[in-house]
Amino acid sequence: MRGGRRSSNTPLGVQKMKKRPGITKTRELAVGCSARVCLGKDCQGRLLALKYFKNSQSSRRAFIRERNALRRVRHPNVIDLVESEEAKSLGEKNILVMPYAVNGDCLDLVMRVGKLPEDVVRTLLGPIL
Repeated sequence: MRGGRRSSNTPLGVQKMKKRPGITKTRELAVGCSARVCLGKDCQGRLLALKYFKNSQSSRRAFIRERNALRRVRHPNVIDLVESEEAKSLGEKNILVMPYAVNGDCLDLVMRVGKLPEDVVRTLLGPIL
């Protein structure tokens, strides 16, 4: 699976992954300092979050840290890692593939409802820490 820009002959908003033909990238969801996240769909129709890390040393370190953390942690409140691909050459990107969290993440929850009571935070994050 390789990252990259959509070619001009690809229909707007849809792109087949080159190495993983069963995954289709549909649209960009967010852009951060080290990565961008796109919405994707696998051949069974499951929604996926495709996280493409930029080509830099700091982004590579961020990719390795996040990948290793997701591999270690098994918890209902932590998203699973479906697969990952480490770039083999300079033109490729490091990619994490995760299930798409339809209801958002912890930050979305805090933005929606405001400050969370300590007992709620303890229930959500306690077993992870």
